Amino acid sequence: MMCFPKASSMSWALLAFLGGCAGVAFTEADLGQTKPIHLGSSFSITLPHYGKWKNPRLNANVARFLGYRVDESAERDVFTFRAEGEGETDILIAADSQREKDRNFTMRVRVVDEADAMEADEWNDRWNWTRSGPRDRE
Repeated sequence: MMCFPKASSMSWALLAFLGGCAGVAFTEADLGQTKPIHLGSSFSITLPHYGKWKNPRLNANVARFLGYRVDESAERDVFTFRAEGEGETDILIAADSQREKDRNFTMRVRVVDEADAMEADEWNDRWNWTRSGPRDRE
């Protein structure tokens, strides 16, 4: 019989992220934040498996909910989405029980066209907006 070292749940979550799913993965650490996503890309939200969740609520014109699965090895619930159109949407994943509403998860994603995002980054790099002195004219 072979013996394997016991890995922490965080190690399993990292392994699942690096090896198993394409796109960006968000966690409970992203609660209340706004994150950029490229148009057409997929992304996931993984939350601790404490109990049941309701289906996510979001603007389907910006992002679409693709599915839900339980990663039992990492004890995480994984919600998968795809960025469908440019814009912003709030994603709410509510606890199934009204008594557990304190564990509701919400975040905002901003879907941007990859070409537009790269163009804006180049423009900001070219025109370094930090000034070393006062703005007074001489």
